Amino acid sequence: MYASAIKQGKVLDKKGRGTRAVFLLLGLVAILGWAYILFVSDLFTVDAVQTQWLKTLDEIDVGREVYAVLDSRQEWRPWPKRHSWFINESSLAEELKKRLFAANVKVENPHTHVLRLIVEERSNKLILHSHQQFFWVDLQGAVTGELSADERNRAQSVTTGKTRMNLDDPPIIHFNQADDLLAPGFSMAPGETIKQWIKTSSELAKGGLTYRELLMSSATSTLSRVISDEGYPVLIDFGDNLEPQLKAYIAFKNAKPKDMKITEYIDVRVPGRIYVK
Repeated sequence: MYASAIKQGKVLDKKGRGTRAVFLLLGLVAILGWAYILFVSDLFTVDAVQTQWLKTLDEIDVGREVYAVLDSRQEWRPWPKRHSWFINESSLAEELKKRLFAANVKVENPHTHVLRLIVEERSNKLILHSHQQFFWVDLQGAVTGELSADERNRAQSVTTGKTRMNLDDPPIIHFNQADDLLAPGFSMAPGETIKQWIKTSSELAKGGLTYRELLMSSATSTLSRVISDEGYPVLIDFGDNLEPQLKAYIAFKNAKPKDMKITEYIDVRVPGRIYVK
């Protein structure tokens, strides 16, 4: 009887081990299945891009840039490159700012198959004021044509101080070229210079230096005479840090006596000093 009980116990132990093995196998299959669903399947793969605040950019073009950024990542990963769980929001936003030439990009709700973006655009063109003419210039620096009559009237109204420029208006660059050269296709300046002018003009306005137009001596110079809303030039160096220059101007503007007359310019290019003439 004792031997029979031992034999029966061994059989039960084998059955127990077999049952545990089955459960372990089922558990492993379940883990692998869930791992496939969560990491390999298309359930959390970004397949749609939604945007807010677009004015001139096209949502399809924005989506194309998003996919280009995600697909261009070179590091190896066992999950798809567009997997929403592994998107670096700040890195994606910074790269999209460069590609879209945007003032700011915010990535929202990245952990679903729909990627949502808030895009704060910059102007994608500027106005070239040469002598008495006004031309559109694109981001590549090429003249695309003259302003329409209504556009010209508004630009003239801004440059004469009758109308204030809005923050999202294309900047007006006063740069006297020979009239016979200004025709569609003429290259005003390299694309990077155009983008820098647009970016800097936006930073000036946001920093408190609202202006009528920017006077540039040449396409290669970083010195600008910013014609303020009050009509006097403010000397700014685009190639230097703008923040201290803007702070100096705002401090001067807030402390300036009402009866003080500025006949030529304000120079804020030297840190800690303001020159008024």
